[in-house]
Amino acid sequence: MKNFTTILIILAINFSIFSQAPGTPDASFGINGTVISTIGNGLSWCNSIQIQNDEKIIAAGHSLNNGYTVNTLVRYNADGSMDNSFGTNGIVTFFVGQQSWINDIVLRNDGKILTAGVSKINDSTYNWTVSRYYTDGAPDLTFGNNGCAFVNVENSSLLYNMETQSNGKIVVTGYSTNGVQMGISCARFLSDGSLDSDFGNGGISIVKYPESPDVEAWAMKLDASDRIVTTGMFADLGMGRNKIAVNRFLSTGIPDSTFGLNGMVVTSLGNTDDFGNALAIQNDGKIVIAASSMNRAVIIRYENNGTLDSSFGNNGIIITNFETGENAEAYGIAIQQDGKIIVTGVSGPNAQNANGNYGIIRLNADGTFDNSFGTEGKTVTDISNGHNDVAFSVLEQNDGKIVAAGISHNGICYNISLARYHGTATGQDMLNSKNLFTVYPNPASKFIVIEAESDFLINTKIEVISLMGEIIISCFMKNENFKIDISNLEDGVYFLKTHFLNKNKIQKIVVQNEK
Repeated sequence: MKNFTTILIILAINFSIFSQAPGTPDASFGINGTVISTIGNGLSWCNSIQIQNDEKIIAAGHSLNNGYTVNTLVRYNADGSMDNSFGTNGIVTFFVGQQSWINDIVLRNDGKILTAGVSKINDSTYNWTVSRYYTDGAPDLTFGNNGCAFVNVENSSLLYNMETQSNGKIVVTGYSTNGVQMGISCARFLSDGSLDSDFGNGGISIVKYPESPDVEAWAMKLDASDRIVTTGMFADLGMGRNKIAVNRFLSTGIPDSTFGLNGMVVTSLGNTDDFGNALAIQNDGKIVIAASSMNRAVIIRYENNGTLDSSFGNNGIIITNFETGENAEAYGIAIQQDGKIIVTGVSGPNAQNANGNYGIIRLNADGTFDNSFGTEGKTVTDISNGHNDVAFSVLEQNDGKIVAAGISHNGICYNISLARYHGTATGQDMLNSKNLFTVYPNPASKFIVIEAESDFLINTKIEVISLMGEIIISCFMKNENFKIDISNLEDGVYFLKTHFLNKNKIQKIVVQNEK
């Protein structure tokens, strides 16, 4: 009688040669899933990344070049090696003023690269700087003044974020002060780098809030209506503490009165200093932020009108860490294609100051921890071998892999670092669907038969693999009842792998030669 065995995989079998669990480093990227890049004269820093359609990764930040801090872009191939077709050996450095750095990066639909940051003109003057580059890293001299657009906002200011609206106009946000009060500042540029006079006052919107002498925007995204949503901090004089601010503006830079109170929501987590560090907007319009509160990672979700989403976490708030007993700060956030939420930051005994590690949390769309990812939804990575690692930015690739980027210390200074993780269980996605193949007999001695459910499975690739990962037999199915000769195999356990529609299915088979 045939001993039918359907092709199923048991996730608890730890055969990593076939499958990498979600949250584990992707060994095909860099060295064991991580990359550290030394740029210029040593110090280099990554604040933000973007992933191109070809899965090349661009890291944006700054580096030290002959004593000057300069705008820096680094492009990596999909395997983590530097892309020598970009700039000089994969690196672009761009001098702007006495000192400059990039805080955010956006890719246009035509492949051109936009960056936003700050440049120091003299000892007391800082300009907001928006730059545009061609796909090879060369500056686009048709944009602004030789590739750069500059804005001076009030007495002192910082620019943190940039997005492009649906009409192609460029929106940047940060904060500024007139010497008395700090408020949220926004500017909008036309595609040629000139300020858009239809936005705010001559292209700049400065909003002060009477409730506080200091309200700042540290992160920004545009919603589906091109409204500007920011998060950052609100100085609460009554409590003597900083609180999380979430603000929304119409596409023209005016506070959105339908959101919170006069366009602002302030969230307090108690008698603590709380900061909104990163922000993402779901397809349903809900706003999710990554925040920090007294060495704890915080994720908060708001309804479209600014009220806390009571269906998420504890009345809209999750306070956690990346590993038990360690401090944590959350700096990056992204929404996956399937709606899951990725949060990244730093985990360690003294978060961001000493011996920290990259930390990543993945939540299901309902706010519960995704137990398929890492350990109970969390994973940490020591990139610098005992020194400090901080992840500021995180994105999902089209193939579901997760890329985090930030900085790692080498014992002397910080360098740009990246890590890539498996987002799905490689090769296991189809295993919960109906069975397409059966295999018999098992155990087997002289042959095994692979029976396909349909003739459209003919030409499926078949491999028999040893426990050491060696491919012993490789062939293609030629009919619906395909026989494979295994008479030359020694007794023991092997794995039968079928490859169909870019998915792998694996089954354990036992070879027992007749005595």
